[in-house]
Amino acid sequence: MRRSAKEYLAQHNDQSCYLSFLDGPLDQFMLIQLELKYRRIVELTFYGDYTKQEIANQLCLPLGTVKTRYRMALQLLRQQIKQNIHHYHVIA
Repeated sequence: MRRSAKEYLAQHNDQSCYLSFLDGPLDQFMLIQLELKYRRIVELTFYGDYTKQEIANQLCLPLGTVKTRYRMALQLLRQQIKQNIHHYHVIA
C-alpha cells in the first residue's frame, strides 16, 4: 500500500531526499535552497509521485495553495537555473 504524504515527508529529511531528475551537486543545492513549503510540494509531486489533490488532502491544505506553491517552486528553480546557466552544458 502506498504511504501517505505525511509519512513520506517524515521518512525523508531535508538533506537525504533529492529529486531523481536532479543529478549534480548544483542541482541538489538549488533544490535545498527552496523554502520548505515549496520543496515539500515539489518532492511529493516528482519524487513521491503524488497528485496535487493527494498532497492537498494529506497535508490538510487547500488544493489552490498546493498548486500555487508548486508553480512558485518551479519559477524559483527556473530563476536559479537562469542565474547559473554557465554551469549547464547543452548536449546535442
